[in-house]
Amino acid sequence: MWLHWVVLRLPRWLELPEAMCTGLLFTVLLSTILMLLALYIRELEHDMMLKSPHLSKF
Repeated sequence: MWLHWVVLRLPRWLELPEAMCTGLLFTVLLSTILMLLALYIRELEHDMMLKSPHLSKF
């Protein structure tokens, strides 16, 4: 949550347009969600390989 606070205050600190900071916040949120999804999928694949070792041949 602190990152959102920093991004929302960037326009005042760096005198950037608010639209640019909104885009930056959207990018940060999207990349965070995608990273968490990738970690979840990796864990899921790892669990599936441990449960059925014959699938790891593919």
